[in-house]
Amino acid sequence: MVWVMWFAAFLANYGVTTWLPSIYKTVFKLPVGKSIEYSIWTMILGVIGPFITIALIDKVGRRLLTSLFFLVGSVLFLALWYVGASTITQVLVFTSLGFFCFSSICTVVYVYTPELYPTRMRALGTSVATAWLRVASMVGPFFVGMVIASYHEVSWVFFFYGGAALVAGIVVLLLGVETKGKVLEEISP
Repeated sequence: MVWVMWFAAFLANYGVTTWLPSIYKTVFKLPVGKSIEYSIWTMILGVIGPFITIALIDKVGRRLLTSLFFLVGSVLFLALWYVGASTITQVLVFTSLGFFCFSSICTVVYVYTPELYPTRMRALGTSVATAWLRVASMVGPFFVGMVIASYHEVSWVFFFYGGAALVAGIVVLLLGVETKGKVLEEISP
């Protein structure tokens, strides 16, 4: 569950944000300055998300918050795929809200993961989990470039990321352990 959570969170995070200025420039023919400006608006929501997450994490719980953000992010990206990602406004609004969700998940995983491993292997478990972040940071951007080059349609990018987030949200919901309000020895002796 932990590996799926890390991989899916950072897959969408790096995949979309790395290519967002290029998508605006190549697909929607925006000037470079405007492409970067739109991408900055997305990044601003990505910075706000973790602050809201920090305020909610101990009230809502790690498992519920993570699965909720995954499921909402998946709905946003799958909706963007469904409508065809045909306008700049659609892409800006849906990717910004999606990035809010994924940047929030990326905050939670750093708190949630160490709580799930017993003390004797907490560092090893967390380091292996973060290795999936590295894999996702390579696969995510590569996939966007491949889809745009092959299909000349950006909507399939959002289908892929939305599908990955949906799977991760279900996995966390079904297999995740709630750690809210528990001490480490109680969660993982």
